[in-house]
Amino acid sequence: MSTSHAVINGKTWSPASAGQQAAASETGYILIRTTGEPLRKAEKTQLGSLGVQIHEFLGGGGPSDDQGEDYQQIYLCGFSKGSPLEPVRNLDYIDCAEVYSNKVVIHDAVKRLRARPIVPRNPSRLGAVKDFITYCSAVISDRVVHIPGAAYPSEAASEDKIIEVDVLLHHDITSEVKQAVVANIRAIAGQDSTNTNYDSATIRLKIKEKDLDTIANLDEVRVIHPVNERVLMANIARGVLGFPHNLPFPPQSYQGRDQLVCVADTGFDRGDTRDVHQDFVGRVEHLRSWGRLGPTDDPDGHGTHVSGCVLGRGQHQVAGQPGPVIGTAPAASLMLQSSFVKFNERRESVLGGYPPDLGSLFSEAYRIGARVHNNSWGTPPLREENFEQRPYDASTESIDRFIWNHQDMTVLFAAGNSGRDNDRNGQVSERSLGAEASAKNCITVGASENLRSTLAIGRLRPKPYEYGFCWPQDFPINPIKEDHMADNPEGLAAFSSRGPTKDGRLKPDVVAPGTAILSARSRGMVFVENEESTVLAGDPNYLYMSGTSMATPLVAGCCAVLREALLANGYKDVVGGTTNPTGALIKALIINGAVTITGQYPSEDLSSGPNPHSGFKDTLALKVTMTYADLPGAALSNDLNLLVFSGDGTKQRHGNQGDSEFAAGSQGPFDRRNNAEQIVCQVTGESVKIQIQPYRLMLADVPFAYAWSFSRG
Repeated sequence: MSTSHAVINGKTWSPASAGQQAAASETGYILIRTTGEPLRKAEKTQLGSLGVQIHEFLGGGGPSDDQGEDYQQIYLCGFSKGSPLEPVRNLDYIDCAEVYSNKVVIHDAVKRLRARPIVPRNPSRLGAVKDFITYCSAVISDRVVHIPGAAYPSEAASEDKIIEVDVLLHHDITSEVKQAVVANIRAIAGQDSTNTNYDSATIRLKIKEKDLDTIANLDEVRVIHPVNERVLMANIARGVLGFPHNLPFPPQSYQGRDQLVCVADTGFDRGDTRDVHQDFVGRVEHLRSWGRLGPTDDPDGHGTHVSGCVLGRGQHQVAGQPGPVIGTAPAASLMLQSSFVKFNERRESVLGGYPPDLGSLFSEAYRIGARVHNNSWGTPPLREENFEQRPYDASTESIDRFIWNHQDMTVLFAAGNSGRDNDRNGQVSERSLGAEASAKNCITVGASENLRSTLAIGRLRPKPYEYGFCWPQDFPINPIKEDHMADNPEGLAAFSSRGPTKDGRLKPDVVAPGTAILSARSRGMVFVENEESTVLAGDPNYLYMSGTSMATPLVAGCCAVLREALLANGYKDVVGGTTNPTGALIKALIINGAVTITGQYPSEDLSSGPNPHSGFKDTLALKVTMTYADLPGAALSNDLNLLVFSGDGTKQRHGNQGDSEFAAGSQGPFDRRNNAEQIVCQVTGESVKIQIQPYRLMLADVPFAYAWSFSRG
């Protein structure tokens, strides 16, 4: 038996640490590790005859693994309680079989939450922080501004500290059993139903720390995650994306007609589908309230601005001169789900109403008819934990679960605005993505720079529109410090969160313009911008905002346009009973259509092929991209490999392996973490063969999509 360690729920696990038991006397769940290869159909059948039911692939490798032959195959399984484990251990393809220990049930992120120190409040600086955030709120939307010496208020420590957690049950738990488990958890926590929120997959509750271990001991509990606070993360941008930016459009152009796009955000304008901002007349179909009881207006302005990035269509008037302000899908219709609750003492929007299982949020939009869902919000890395990236959690899993079960839905999330120079070396540090942005099946969007090089902050005494001026602590060193934020479309926005994910996956998938984006201004905004503290739009109907919040809806509009084009040209595909274009196909087309950006800093790693800063890119000759929706879970459950064979059959290339070329028949290396793979290569000869090969299948049928293109220089 191998003594190799694995990472499960953020904790180090090995057979030795699990403590070998002869039988699963106290639990109905076990972990099995194979001798190296994925389980095949015949092996699963044999295991089934021994009472083993495969539930989930857990992987087992850490982000630093080379994904080679030593990459572990660990499965979470149901098992007949009380049955001996020896027959399973004796199988020649099983390296070890151990009980699923409660030691790994509480995710390591909860442990860090319990141990987090309390930062004392500094009331003397709070006013300055509030004033400066108000000053910068219209300059760079939804990004926390860091002031030297400032401290934000925090809750006082308590002997019986209350923490909020998401409890996920094992995959075979029925609804009847779940109700009993929920009642049991409430009894342990001493709570009634008003303090417990649960839906199809997740139980959310506030609980005393001392009761966590008792809940973890319940056999039905699979994992416990912390609940994280969500924060908000916007037409020159059309030109950067390659869209026509002047009216009228060519009559044959696709503009998102007959496409309903759902935006989950703060709210929309005045919250009335009949009285709308001039850029949306006749195209606001549904407004739904999630954060407040009834109102759907937009006191913050973020949601209206984001909606304009998707489908706004108007004229910006400056000194009597009109100019078009157009989203990427200006003929699409809008549905908006409002999550605004209130403003906090720093005048930041507090979001709420999001369910424990985000599938409920997506389902409402899906039932009404939306097939593109934009989310310009998320959970950023923890400042108290040195900006450590969040792990795959209950919310992330619920995103992947919904998309797996609704293959024709395209869900987009902003990568986040947590990019910073942690090492103070003039380079943006990696691993700063939001938790939701790390979902496998969504499209994660980062921000590149726009092209508005003359912009400055203020009117009478203009101040530099530079990264170091707005965030001196985050970007203290050149070349970033004095870099104008909107003068180079070939560059990434410094604040844009970088990948890879905590699990080692490549994210973001693509980037789009996200600095100095001009879009619709909510007529219901509460706080008015100070003329000397913002980038002035010159027209009260519009304002500038920046962030991955703005980049994401620009891509969402592109998705709506692609759906329109596919359906208009007779596209038909049957996947899971639907004849609509799949989200995987839309994602493949978006990634395959992305073009190379060179980067504005000498140290940026923007080599050909996918990378953890800007995602997937373009080059000459053949480019092919494969994507598919995977089962929910932190590890890659279904593993498909993309290969391209040379015309003479002597060479082959593998997805996400850069420019490397291998001899025909080579068994590796292959990407074992990503459900989006790309190959870019020069084509020599008259033909080339593209092949999709399965490596590990958890199910008999795994839908996938691929897109390819030739580029002649």
